Amino acid sequence: MPPWPGRRRHWRRPTGQVLAALGPPFLRPYAAKLVLAFALALVAAGFEAAIPVIVGHVVDNLERAKGRGTELAPLGALMAGMVVGAVAITLGQRRLLSRVATPFDTATLDFLTGRLLGLPMSYFAKRKVGDIERRLQSMTDIRRIVVQEGVDALTALALIAVVVAVMFVEAPVLAAAFVVVFRYTAP
Repeated sequence: MPPWPGRRRHWRRPTGQVLAALGPPFLRPYAAKLVLAFALALVAAGFEAAIPVIVGHVVDNLERAKGRGTELAPLGALMAGMVVGAVAITLGQRRLLSRVATPFDTATLDFLTGRLLGLPMSYFAKRKVGDIERRLQSMTDIRRIVVQEGVDALTALALIAVVVAVMFVEAPVLAAAFVVVFRYTAP
């Protein structure tokens, strides 16, 4: 509803309201896959965060062994396995998201096209072709925000959570200092 009565022509809904109105009905069938994509992102973030911890153990073992490096080979193999696992999980996540994006695009564009085709011809006579094309393009933008940028943001959030958790295990004082400083420096 427009913030002032009688001026409907010039009013545009903010993108957040459009997402709130159209997002849930179209995303509901894909909710399980999106949750799985987030879970995969969390596991991949765990693998990526474990690599510096393993490097720390390698350096500690080299210091204790005075350069002999007796336990270096298993830790190196574990680190390589973590990298391969993180890449494989990320590829699986991207494949899953691409399988969500296509039917989501099809369903939303079918819905929007059906609504537009149900309008009277006078509606189209009053508007330019670019206006109608922009309305159809908006659904692709919504899909991009939800499927790509939304999952990327959740992946980054998962990585931060895993790194902070590892920091609390390895160095609690440093982790607490990071959390305090991050609170005041984050946008």
